[in-house]
Amino acid sequence: MRGALGSDLISALRSASREDSRSDLPDGLQGFQAARREDSISRVSAAIARIAARGEAVNFTNVANESGVSRKSLHKVAELKSLVLASKPAEAFASPTVSAVKTPADDRDLESLLIKIYDRIEKLGI
Repeated sequence: MRGALGSDLISALRSASREDSRSDLPDGLQGFQAARREDSISRVSAAIARIAARGEAVNFTNVANESGVSRKSLHKVAELKSLVLASKPAEAFASPTVSAVKTPADDRDLESLLIKIYDRIEKLGI
């Protein structure tokens, strides 16, 4: 257990470190957050431009790798998410292709496969 002297020392160190960190923030925490948000927006915008110039796919993973902003932040911060989504081509949001749509023939194929498996199980006596 800590003595009274240890507790006082820890509280003094904590308050001193808080005061030091607050003095480094431009206009307090809100100013720091605003500056950081603007920095993230500019880094993401620049990353999207570089990715598009190379002809690569603009997606959250590529933008995160290029900009140094985490994928979590790209999804969580609305401004960043809208930048990434706005730069995606319209084809990325298109409806599924005809081959991706399930047809009744797929059901028949699945049914015939299940019948074959069932017959095989009966032959094995399982």
